[in-house]
Amino acid sequence: RIRMAEVVFNEAPMPAVLVRLQRATAGVVSSGNRRGIDLALNTRSLGDKKPPVITFAARDVSVLEVIRYVCAAGGLQYRIADGVLVLERAGTNAKKRAKNRSDRPAAR
Repeated sequence: RIRMAEVVFNEAPMPAVLVRLQRATAGVVSSGNRRGIDLALNTRSLGDKKPPVITFAARDVSVLEVIRYVCAAGGLQYRIADGVLVLERAGTNAKKRAKNRSDRPAAR
């Protein structure tokens, strides 16, 4: 796990939060000899809304914990797609799954 000694976001726009998290992991070699964690914000999932603004502070915390807290504070969720950690509006995939289920005939 990648840990951060201290992290402080004071009304930081989500793109700035992602840059900070990517920089925090840049020196860490992950699987496949890649350096750091690739993060992306799915802006299409936000619709007309602006990316969230985050206020958060912690000490001695893992990057994954920061991502979880940031997602909760910003109404986002995260998933991994093609080796990239993608943040998007919470419920994005759930809505697609529900739509797909409603298109299927009911089981008898």
